[in-house]
Amino acid sequence: MKVIEPTQEYGSLAGVRAAMKRARDAVIYRRLQAILCRLQGKTIAQTCQQVQISRDTLHTWVRRWNEGGVEGLLPRPRTGRPRKLRAEVKDLVIQEIEGRLPNGTPYKALWLHGHLKKKT
Repeated sequence: MKVIEPTQEYGSLAGVRAAMKRARDAVIYRRLQAILCRLQGKTIAQTCQQVQISRDTLHTWVRRWNEGGVEGLLPRPRTGRPRKLRAEVKDLVIQEIEGRLPNGTPYKALWLHGHLKKKT
């Protein structure tokens, strides 16, 4: 794998530190920490060990930094299997979860699962 170095096009050391202070999300803070380590001249191995990530992850984060700075490090929407729950079943689940047993106690998960299975 070709080594990619972070550029300062999107921020200097001070700029990355300032972005880390503003970061309200631990995911973004960690990604910025990795970029900061590399900008400070730490080796790939030192950076990976300090931030506890793989070389591939560091490579991805550096590439995304070089493409868009802090904005490039933001988490992206994930693709995946579409939801199986139909809208009418979702409404029923919400209605039932907010309900209570006749004696006034909240539903237990196992009871609710069996109850919804009978209704759908």
